[in-house]
Amino acid sequence: MDIHKKYKKKVVLDSVNCCIEGGKTYGILGENGAGKSTLIKIMLGLVFQTSGDITIFGKPPFTGNKSIGYLPENICIFPHLSAYDNIDVVIRMTGCKADKSTINNILEKVSLGDTGKKPASRFSLGMKRRLQLAMALLTKKSEFLILDEPTNGLDINGMKWFKEIISSMRKSSVTILIASHSTKELEDIITDYLILHKGVIKKHGVWDNRISKKTKEVHIQVKTEDIEKCTKLFFDMKFEIRENTIFVKTDQSYQRIIKYLTERNIFPENFKLIEESLSDIYMDVIKG
Repeated sequence: MDIHKKYKKKVVLDSVNCCIEGGKTYGILGENGAGKSTLIKIMLGLVFQTSGDITIFGKPPFTGNKSIGYLPENICIFPHLSAYDNIDVVIRMTGCKADKSTINNILEKVSLGDTGKKPASRFSLGMKRRLQLAMALLTKKSEFLILDEPTNGLDINGMKWFKEIISSMRKSSVTILIASHSTKELEDIITDYLILHKGVIKKHGVWDNRISKKTKEVHIQVKTEDIEKCTKLFFDMKFEIRENTIFVKTDQSYQRIIKYLTERNIFPENFKLIEESLSDIYMDVIKG
């Protein structure tokens, strides 16, 4: 790819390279101004890159690939229409076939089945967001979904529904890219993450393995007069030294580490287990 994007003299994306694999759910993380929206617009063919090449399903984005679904951050619904009519219009626009019962089932799934003829302009923010999600996720079949801040305005029940929908789509091999500020919400649904910082992808990591293995990081504090002897034991681990204390980080079993040290007559003064979150990883990357 090697995507570059400049607006006048300002570099927004700088040598962005990534390969999105089919059937996975990616979370793209980055603060405001990191370049997330620009990258999404390039992927959708709404904005042209300054240089570099990008293809989706073997085609440039601007060819209008109908296999791509998009949910923008801003609310995009027909405010004068009811929830039913909003769904009906989108179904007709996308060439899908659906009878009255199908549309009502969609509305029930997003807890909007009792809104009747009430215009969407009178909906709460959460109701509007659920309607928009239904329009984007349930009314047509897409092989690749791009969702920009999809959980804005959702309450607890809305979040539960959204996660269930994403999980079911993963089982049907839909590829999903979610841009979000909420790392906590992404942890439950993504398989991979991309950290975009100041226009550069700083890290691409796998998240599923971390969750499935319940990986915990062990922080061990060892106070000793023989710093050199201890550091030789920790050559394959992350550690730092402050005065006569060594602070070790490792993802190995803490029982194994404690046994390893005591067998060599080194007795830890303190240790604790820490489960590293997606937010922790993000902060470590952008600080580095």
